[in-house]
Amino acid sequence: MMKNDYIIKIPEPKWGSGITEIILELEQLKAREFIGEIPPFIFFQLKNIFQIMENIGSARIEGNNTTLSEYVENIIENRIEESEKLIEIINLEKAISFIEENTGKKQKSIEPMYPNCIK
Repeated sequence: MMKNDYIIKIPEPKWGSGITEIILELEQLKAREFIGEIPPFIFFQLKNIFQIMENIGSARIEGNNTTLSEYVENIIENRIEESEKLIEIINLEKAISFIEENTGKKQKSIEPMYPNCIK
């Protein structure tokens, strides 16, 4: 083993443990299809809104104090490039989109709220 090599330990929970049951339940949920009475376009719009709120919350952990209303106003007025704080939130959104596009099954998505702002 070389000086810069790292050993990665993969946890192996026991089959009888509570965490194993939770992992198996989560795996089963991943295979479920989204069905319901809500039209898909409304569902995905709500999903995007909650994701924006999550991204703003994540940015706050790093000291970003942008509010939801500031974010929406700047998106509507197409003033993203003027604020480093807004760019941070947009980058979080891009990261989530990348993850969703490159993992698991391809999921339906809608166009972002700000297609002209992403470079």
